[in-house]
Amino acid sequence: MKNQLLYTVRGLRKNSIFHSISLVGLSIAFGTCLLILFYVNFEYSHDRFHVDKQNIFRVVHQAENPEGEMERNVLHNYRLAERIKKDVPQIRYASGFRFGWGAIIKYKEHTFTDRLGIVEPDFLRIFSFPLLVGSVESVFQSPAAVVITKKFADKILDEKYPDYEDLIGRPIEFLNKPGTFFTISGVLEDIPKTSSLKFELLIGFDHQSGFGQSNNDFGNSSMYVELFPEADFHAAEQTVTTVLKSFYEKTIAQFQTLGYFSKSEDSYKPLLQNIIEIYFDGESSEYEASSSRNYSLVLSIIGIIILITACINYLLLSYGLTIKKVHQLGILKVFGATRWQIMKQFWVEALALTSFSILLGLFLSYLFFPLFREIAQRDFEILLINKWIVVVFMISACFLVSALVAFPLVLSFQNVNPLSLLKKQIANKKKAWISNSFVLFQYTGVCTYHILLISLYSIGSCMTPCSINL
Repeated sequence: MKNQLLYTVRGLRKNSIFHSISLVGLSIAFGTCLLILFYVNFEYSHDRFHVDKQNIFRVVHQAENPEGEMERNVLHNYRLAERIKKDVPQIRYASGFRFGWGAIIKYKEHTFTDRLGIVEPDFLRIFSFPLLVGSVESVFQSPAAVVITKKFADKILDEKYPDYEDLIGRPIEFLNKPGTFFTISGVLEDIPKTSSLKFELLIGFDHQSGFGQSNNDFGNSSMYVELFPEADFHAAEQTVTTVLKSFYEKTIAQFQTLGYFSKSEDSYKPLLQNIIEIYFDGESSEYEASSSRNYSLVLSIIGIIILITACINYLLLSYGLTIKKVHQLGILKVFGATRWQIMKQFWVEALALTSFSILLGLFLSYLFFPLFREIAQRDFEILLINKWIVVVFMISACFLVSALVAFPLVLSFQNVNPLSLLKKQIANKKKAWISNSFVLFQYTGVCTYHILLISLYSIGSCMTPCSINL
């Protein structure tokens, strides 16, 4: 092993220009893949921090129009929460959620326009938004209670009230509801960046009038429920269907009469959608952040193509260097070196260069992370990234790439006569066939890369704007 390492270091130093080219290409490829990995990991982490996520669902409903097409709707009457909690035995908690659009908050002489959420008392029992000050059981006991986040609390702390506990009981006014004073009853930890529900203040539905809303004939709120841990999901969904058909009986009948819904018995069908599916739901309401799995999929494929292209560049350069020093392979074969020993020599050299490239790529990914975050239009931090995923990727990529480079080099010379290697007599057809194969694969990958970029642009044009520079 010591001799192999010395041989590797000597080879890297002797051909420093060629290896520097490979190092730069692989480092950029690994850095790009790591940035894409950060993005994909962030996207798929949404709403997974909730303790009871497997039991949290959003109530959605779909209806069949006269043409036989199913149309989905996620908005409900906020009073539905009380009804389904009462009539569906499998449901433990239920709460509507909506924004109070255009809320203007006044605290002392200061005014703010932070995002206001309007909820039922069960909201903080369903979701894992921990309280810094206050308790889940008491923060909404008063109809005029308001719960604020740490981020908003930091804006209103002063010398007289320097601690979060000092804010409890302090009055807050909404200029949308003149003459009505609210009292701060709790302070929440800041909402995680991986939450599809984002807000800075919470009040109850008793005071929802005066604030802007998104609504339709069924209501103005998203509806969330939490099932008991031992509850039967299918039984709960069936009971919810019965309750919603009864609750919206007049609206459904009116829509059928007007020809908006088909008149079949199954034209209206409620569903329970798990919380971790909401972020990637293209039909979410304006109250939840959303994205598309296609972005992550296309970016992942692009990252793989970039990495493969860099590997091919490295392999072509390595093959060219090997052609220049084939007499060394001939000497190894003459002295009885086995295929595994020769392959190990190639592999150690490739592993050393690949390992350094990954470390340099990691440095580049951290260096360009702020720029990437701005281009991707995602507010995520390095600390949010799963470190084990990064470590597994780096180790796996290191061994896989070095093996992909070493094996073809060994296989291409395994059946060549040692004397031919000593005399550097390698058939031109053999050299051309190997080189042309790699070049063909490389250009195929580049063409695929551009097709995927066009696909990404097409996806982006149908969704929330996202810079194509991504």
